Amino acid sequence: MALSPEELESLRQQRLLEEVQAGNITAGEAALPSYLDLQLTGAQAVGEIVGLDTSAIEQEQKKQQDILSGYNPRIRSLFEARDVGEATEWWSDQAMLNSMNQIVPMIGYVSGAILQAMPHPVAKVLGKVITSATFGTQYNANLGDTLKEHEERAGRVLSTQEKMWAGTVSGLVTAIDYLTPGKVSKDVVKSLGGMKKVVKERDRLIKELNKTKQSLTTSLSKTAKYVGGVTARETGTEGLQKVVQIGTSQDPGYLATTEGMQSVVQEGVAAGPTSGIISSPQALLVGTSTNRAIARARRQAQKFNQELKESDADIFANTGIDPKTVKSDWITTPESAQSILSKGGKLLKEKTGFDAPKMMQKAGDVLAYKAPSILVDARNESLSGKAYHHWDNIVKKIMPVGTYSGESGKNKDFLTIKDKYTSDLYRDINNVLNKYAPPGRGQLTQPKLSKELNDYIRAALDDRSVIGSRPDLMDTKDLTAIADKVTQTGQLLKDKTGSGFIKNYLHKPLDDKVIRENKDAFIDSLLESSKLAYFAAKKKRGDKFNPDGFIWQEDPVAAKANATQIADEIIQGRDPFIMTSRAIRESMKRDGKGKESFEKTRSAEWKGLSDMFRQQDVSKVLEQYISKAATRIASAETFGAKNANLLQKELKELEKTGELKQEQVDRVWDVYDASHNIYRRDVSEGEQQWRLASKALTTVASVTHLGLATFSSLSELVWIAERAGFVNMMATLPAAFKYTRQGIGQGLSGKRLTTTEGNTVLANLGFNLNPMMNERLDALFSTDRNQILSMYFRSPFGAFLTQWTNFNRNWAAQAGMSMMNRRAKGLVNGSIAPMDKRRLQNELRENGLSMKEFQQLAELSKDENGNININMIDDKYLEAAFFKDDGTKTRVKDILHPWVHKIVTDVVVHPTAVNKPLWMSDPSLSAIAQLKTFPIVFGNTVVKRLMRKLKPNACGPDFGLAMSVIGSMAAAMAVASIGEEIKGAIRGQESDKNWIDLGNTAGLFGPFGLMLGSRHGDLTTSLFGPALNATINKGLGDFLVPLSTGETSFSDTGANLVDWLQSGVVSSLGATGELLFEDEK
Repeated sequence: MALSPEELESLRQQRLLEEVQAGNITAGEAALPSYLDLQLTGAQAVGEIVGLDTSAIEQEQKKQQDILSGYNPRIRSLFEARDVGEATEWWSDQAMLNSMNQIVPMIGYVSGAILQAMPHPVAKVLGKVITSATFGTQYNANLGDTLKEHEERAGRVLSTQEKMWAGTVSGLVTAIDYLTPGKVSKDVVKSLGGMKKVVKERDRLIKELNKTKQSLTTSLSKTAKYVGGVTARETGTEGLQKVVQIGTSQDPGYLATTEGMQSVVQEGVAAGPTSGIISSPQALLVGTSTNRAIARARRQAQKFNQELKESDADIFANTGIDPKTVKSDWITTPESAQSILSKGGKLLKEKTGFDAPKMMQKAGDVLAYKAPSILVDARNESLSGKAYHHWDNIVKKIMPVGTYSGESGKNKDFLTIKDKYTSDLYRDINNVLNKYAPPGRGQLTQPKLSKELNDYIRAALDDRSVIGSRPDLMDTKDLTAIADKVTQTGQLLKDKTGSGFIKNYLHKPLDDKVIRENKDAFIDSLLESSKLAYFAAKKKRGDKFNPDGFIWQEDPVAAKANATQIADEIIQGRDPFIMTSRAIRESMKRDGKGKESFEKTRSAEWKGLSDMFRQQDVSKVLEQYISKAATRIASAETFGAKNANLLQKELKELEKTGELKQEQVDRVWDVYDASHNIYRRDVSEGEQQWRLASKALTTVASVTHLGLATFSSLSELVWIAERAGFVNMMATLPAAFKYTRQGIGQGLSGKRLTTTEGNTVLANLGFNLNPMMNERLDALFSTDRNQILSMYFRSPFGAFLTQWTNFNRNWAAQAGMSMMNRRAKGLVNGSIAPMDKRRLQNELRENGLSMKEFQQLAELSKDENGNININMIDDKYLEAAFFKDDGTKTRVKDILHPWVHKIVTDVVVHPTAVNKPLWMSDPSLSAIAQLKTFPIVFGNTVVKRLMRKLKPNACGPDFGLAMSVIGSMAAAMAVASIGEEIKGAIRGQESDKNWIDLGNTAGLFGPFGLMLGSRHGDLTTSLFGPALNATINKGLGDFLVPLSTGETSFSDTGANLVDWLQSGVVSSLGATGELLFEDEK
């Protein structure tokens, strides 16, 4: 049983007293009592002077003095030492004994100086408080030391008047004592950069880069010189303090004696080297200052070149003129200024031909980096403004701008646009369906509409004249709202994609469950329908007819293969109506069907499909229709409606520059496929079967390994404060818990409650539209939509992981909007701090906004009392229109949605095709990818953001951001520790996690953490995934191999198998299973 802090302290004191009685406590054990004794001596004197009762202080002081009485050093004086060994022993004891008197002031003054260097007013105040408190404790310790010196010289207890005089002397002693830590604290702030502006002038950077790098000997010499200076300074100040203390005592003549001079010398010798050791980290900063300045200049030069390219790209976009064809002002880093790793890599290549940096980059790209990473590299390495412009367009069509990257985010990426359309088109439909769905207590599946109501809605959507005929089933206004959204969706499809728009037409999604159960019948029906379309088209087009691309073919084997492939795609949840990049590129090589005609023809081919294979549940019909429509609309808007023509145009322009490689072209199209969930769609039947088996394996592995995953995710709370600010996080705590209370109330009562602010925010962001599905958890643990996992993670067995995810999303959104409102109000009343304003400008740039446009957002949000209230709740505000700086008209929601959405996904990591490596988008590798997704995506998003904040030169110097990262990382590990303790308590086990394990649990090591073991298992589970690990290690290692070699009997193997299955069942019940069936595991 764990002891309380009070019990532990009591035991420590008891042990020390036992050591005292034995007379053998060490200098290290005496250090704290010695420091406390000085503090208590000073406090007692101050209390006596001002007339306070000091009996409690005297009692505690006696306790510390009793402990100190057990300290009996073998060498009591430096001048008693007979050799170097005894002198070293004396110094070591004295340094340890007095260490607290030097460490505490050094830490206090350095911390205070760092905080005061930050631009935030709270940090400045806190820094001053810490500095003042440090000075106070230092004065108090010096007062205690001076009192002891004066009492020793007087040979008696001092009077109150004499103690007052000692207090005055202690002020001078403390001023002298401040010299060393004060100097070091200033040096630390100076070495870390302080708040100086980053100077980007080309000439200065070139000058810095051409400096000669210091040798290791020179760096060590500078370091030693600094340490020597600190040692000498502290030796002198400590000796001076002793001179002042003796000289002001009742027996100043003692200073002229041999004993007095020895006392002065010993004081300085004991303290000087200790301060030198303490200052060694700062000494190292001083010693390496030249090389660090060159490294900083190298990074700034890279940023300089990057900004110059961005400027050239803007000029090219606006004028068609590429400035790089006229003059080159880029900075070339000389070889002397290159990093050691860079030089080493070049030398290795010259000697062996092995290009280590390239191989490492390749390995990272394949295993862990974001799929578009090589496209980002191609953009950054482009040699002209024109090439940079076109690469930048491609990159930003594919992926969002990284937070704290300093990049411009004027153009929105495909996935962000898709989420916006999903929210716009489905939110109102979802609200109506939820209104009429029967409520229930503790439901784990989507509540279904009654068959009568379901049929009525279907009939009304097929024929609008039916609307209003059954007001007893559904209010006419509600049904009209659904019909209007369906019509709006169809019109958008026509406007954006050019597809044929049929009024009152509702695309009827396929029922993958029915198709899975009746696969052969589906294939026959599809071929029959396609055959009719095939001959109809042949008759209409005559000699111009091209049979390529049709499902039905005159070759029955080819026709059957086409229909079988489509059936398998549907069963796996893929949309057969979306052309793959391979089909697009092949269609461009010949005079055949383009994307638009492909869609029209496919529609015709499916027209005669039996209705039994269509989805009958109108809730699913609408959800799937809107989801697929949003994908196609966003794709047309981002990549182009006709064979991704906008994307192809960018690639053709890049080809003209000569800066386009085939590897890059292939990656562009691979990421295009992955973003549309059709990556590697064309695979063999055997691989299709493996994918189905793999999905089953990952489902079982998730259920048996992740019952306590919610507790491993507690550290997500920390990133809300890191991203939006601790003040904003705490200010929105009531709103966050209101959302939770409402959800719990509805779950327990089964009654439908009023929609809360949190529900509305999530719905407007496109999250939680179907509360029974969690696309984030599907992506994390299954790589595909998985209804079993959705039910599991909504239940107590899955520790309500879905609800926890939505709670964090809601809180992150609320905190993000609070941050916007605070900054907007600060701009209006002029109270915003300069650094906070610059952070706002950087964030606006990353979201494609100017300060003027942000002020318009704030102005439009004002209520009747003139209060600013930027929010994602008020539909009138979200639909309000305003003009951007370039004259284009937009809605508030079109600006606010992607911004808040980005804040949420910055906090609650959501795997997508563009923030994970390409191989993870391959369904065939889902079993291996399982449990690797979180650390890899976390490393590619959150950890990368933290690294940008630690190196703020990427977007300007911001020391406060760097310090916030350190605090957040420490907090994340602390919260992870709490989560591990909870899991240990549930399992009845002691948590033995060290700081590396906790950092890994919090995700701080990113993909490198996989080598340390997964957050949910050991190293083999981490590398192979739990499904394959169980199959290989358990199936072969524990059962089949021992059985085949005769190591175990059949009955023993059977018993082991039963135990293993039983353990899996218990684990699948999560905390409930662990607590109720602990003995069964």
